[in-house]
Amino acid sequence: MTTSSEFDIDTTAIHTWFETMHKHVSDVNFTAATSLFDKDAVGFGTYEDVIESRDNIIAQQWRSVWSKIENFAFKMDQLKLDVSSDRCFAYGVVPWGSTGFHEDQTPYDRPGRATIVFRRALPSDPWLAIHSHFSLNRNVPQLSYGDRSEMV
Repeated sequence: MTTSSEFDIDTTAIHTWFETMHKHVSDVNFTAATSLFDKDAVGFGTYEDVIESRDNIIAQQWRSVWSKIENFAFKMDQLKLDVSSDRCFAYGVVPWGSTGFHEDQTPYDRPGRATIVFRRALPSDPWLAIHSHFSLNRNVPQLSYGDRSEMV
């Protein structure tokens, strides 16, 4: 049975995961973000229905979005999460916001939501995402035409 202290440790670590991911998206730093995902992760996103492997998530989703948006941030005060009793499986559900750009470069609000599923072999190991699902809210344009340079 998980103690409240262990749950607090795990939830703090998951909060840190989301804050770290936010930084990597904001910095357009694909290389750093890979350390947060299992190599066999699967995902859903704006551009692909099902993406198999971390490398494909990067190539088919992250590279299509991150350099075209600004001001990405998870709404951490709305994060909902749970951790399994063995402390090796967890999920987080959280809304996020960003700024997208129309073709004429006028900005628009680009809100959405994310579900991240985490796993680790031992409670002492770091949490790794094994599934991610990022989706835009209804009636939000699917494409953004921003042009930030990619760091990595």
